[in-house]
Amino acid sequence: MAAERIASVTGVDVTSVYRNLEALEAHGVVRHVHLGHGPGLHALAGPREREYLYCEGCSRVRAVERAELDGVRSEIRARFGFEARFTHFAIGGLCETCAASGEGSAHAQQDGLHSHGDHIHSHPPLHPELRS
Repeated sequence: MAAERIASVTGVDVTSVYRNLEALEAHGVVRHVHLGHGPGLHALAGPREREYLYCEGCSRVRAVERAELDGVRSEIRARFGFEARFTHFAIGGLCETCAASGEGSAHAQQDGLHSHGDHIHSHPPLHPELRS
């Protein structure tokens, strides 16, 4: 959930929400992830880290086990000497359906809808000047 959404639901000042989320993240209670073009989202931390694939066409999010991306991580390490992590920022691209149909990222930026696991929600649309 975005900090702004928490603030609007609870009536707590957004600055206080951010401070509390930072403290909770420092203690390992919550973590945040950036999916697509929306604000950072916060979720309860679990026993294992998940990594994310974000479709820029339809805004679907697929959470994957860390081990599922070990091959990608190994390839990046071998080619660039860089240890990649995908827990804070999702891997962006197009899902199989959008890639096959030629969907672009404009659709996702226009409606702001996306999913997390088994639920879908939206963020306010981006300001027109930020949509480039």
